[in-house]
Amino acid sequence: MDDRSHTVKVIIFGTEYSIKGDANPKYVSKLARYVDEKMLDLTGGSTSSATVRLAVMAALNVADELFQLKEEFEKSKQQRSQLEEVDQKLVNLTKVLDSAILSEKESADK
Repeated sequence: MDDRSHTVKVIIFGTEYSIKGDANPKYVSKLARYVDEKMLDLTGGSTSSATVRLAVMAALNVADELFQLKEEFEKSKQQRSQLEEVDQKLVNLTKVLDSAILSEKESADK
């Protein structure tokens, strides 16, 4: 086992799992708590539901959240791109105005 690899024991829906990987153990525990909460939310706190069906429902809920966040992220990227375009236009207009003011000033000084 290399220095980056960790084994984290987590409990999801009443079952203990050993998760091995290079992710931060606190992060893995956080993910496991999130999945556990999703599954418990779907059952109203009871751990007696059909596990596979419940796991599928939890996965669908998580996928829905993921897709919504991706959509929000894409919208934010588009807005940022538009703001960058507006910013560049403002920079260009400022240069034009500065040049016009300088030309006008030079003409007035003659």
